[in-house]
Amino acid sequence: MNFDRFQKSLDLSSLRNKYAGKKVLLTVGGLWGRKGHDLALHALAEVMKHRQDILYVMVGDGNGRVELEALVDSLGLRPYV
Repeated sequence: MNFDRFQKSLDLSSLRNKYAGKKVLLTVGGLWGRKGHDLALHALAEVMKHRQDILYVMVGDGNGRVELEALVDSLGLRPYV
């Protein structure tokens, strides 16, 4: 199998300082409506009322991306997602 197509070099040095000490919630997968990413974002909005040391990283793409990005903005989660 050729795994090179899945490899991507990223420079994360600028992110290390910005997000040091954060708890990371990671989702990897397609951004499709049936997966419930919107539910996770609504739950995160509730959690963020009590603590702000969480970073939610969503890795993937799909037909729900635009709607999820709008939801992130409407919930005020842009600094955390």
